Amino acid sequence: MEARPAPSGRRARLALWPLLALLVLLASCNWSVPTEPWEPAPGPAVARPLAPREACARRDAERRAFFGDLHVHTSFSMDARAMGTTTSPDDAYRFARGEPTRVYGGAPEAPTRSVQLSRPLDFAAVTDHAEWMGEVSLCTTPGSPSYATDGCQIYRGERRAWLARLLGLGGFMANMAGIVSVGGRPEEVCGEGNAICRAALIGAWKATQDAAERWYDRTSACTFTTFHAWEYSRSPQASKVHRNVILRNELSPELPISS
Repeated sequence: MEARPAPSGRRARLALWPLLALLVLLASCNWSVPTEPWEPAPGPAVARPLAPREACARRDAERRAFFGDLHVHTSFSMDARAMGTTTSPDDAYRFARGEPTRVYGGAPEAPTRSVQLSRPLDFAAVTDHAEWMGEVSLCTTPGSPSYATDGCQIYRGERRAWLARLLGLGGFMANMAGIVSVGGRPEEVCGEGNAICRAALIGAWKATQDAAERWYDRTSACTFTTFHAWEYSRSPQASKVHRNVILRNELSPELPISS
């Protein structure tokens, strides 16, 4: 059989033009994914006495430098979970405190590996994306009302979304296509009136808050401070205007505010 010559550089560049043109078209659109407001609207933070804490035994008039991390994702975040993260908010705080923690091994078939900080942090906040936190929880919890849906199977990578396959853009876009629906949340995942996703979001948000409270050192030793927090992740026109929302105390709204 006669060997064909390799495509010239010019021909290879021309072959890429359709894909590049499509990507430019997508980028020129308002590439945020709108969703309808929750019904009923999320309730505000309920006023109540703050949890008691002892005064710190050591206080320096000249102050001290503290080191921490205010941008931490766990398996509740759609991007982190799609790329293999399975750690929980408790795992994140455990790692911040200097304890060994098992993390994703880097490939689907790879075993988890143990990681540990050489020096514990002084403070931390788990800031999972408010967007699709409920959907991610539903799609990754066996036995949930939505676990067996087509959308959840796509998100878990068990099925490939046709658009991502067509564009050849790999697993992440394919995963996201399972839980992102232009014009609203996917009803097969979220149920009528988005009731299933709302309940799952409440559960995931409560689990995040509970973890923050478990790891907050309220004794006079003041060894570790946690913050109730989330990430607001709107991305109009493919921009990145994400913001970490850090609350001053444990009084928080019913749901984390999303785009």
